[in-house]
This record gives sequence, structure tokens and C-alpha cells, in this order.
Amino acid sequence: MNDRPIITEEPEDLNFNQRLDRFRRNGEWLTEHGASLFEQYPGQYIATSEGEVFVSDDALEARRMALEKHPGDEPFVQYVPRESYERIYKINFSRCPEFPLHSKSF
Repeated sequence: MNDRPIITEEPEDLNFNQRLDRFRRNGEWLTEHGASLFEQYPGQYIATSEGEVFVSDDALEARRMALEKHPGDEPFVQYVPRESYERIYKINFSRCPEFPLHSKSF
């Protein structure tokens, strides 16, 4: 029995790549303009499509509204939390020996 994995490469899916590009573009737009939107629409879903904003209590509804207006686009949908919380991230330096400060204690 051969335990080697079989790796195949499928042809590039041009349609998928185009949809992904449109999705990324809409996500980047939200990143650039999102601060004021997050203040305006806490607890709701925001869909962005071609520089327009669609808001709903339901993610699928926000996406549907965006697609109704821009059927050829790929909307980016994000939930806006009701409250913003500070986040604290922990980094385990012992798992990153290439990190220059891994041997120092803080």
C-alpha cells in the first residue's frame, strides 16, 4: 500500500477568481469606510457592494438586498457588534523561536 499523498492541480477557475476579487474589493471598501458605519448600525449586518451599504437584522437579507441592486457583484457581509470590547491577544513566544524576543521575559 502506498501512503504517499496524491497531489493534483486543477485548472484555474476564472469565474471564481473574479468573484473573489469583487468580494475582496467590497471588503476593502468596508475597511476604509467602516468606522462611521459601525457607530450607526450596532447589532445589524452590513453588506457592501460597489460602494453602497445595505443594512439588515439578517445576514442573508443584507446580501439579498445588495445582489438585487448589483446582481453581478459579490457583496461583503459583516456583523456589527452592539458593543465594542478591547481585545487582548496572547502570544506564546516559546512556539516562535525565530521571534527575536522569545527568550526575554516581560
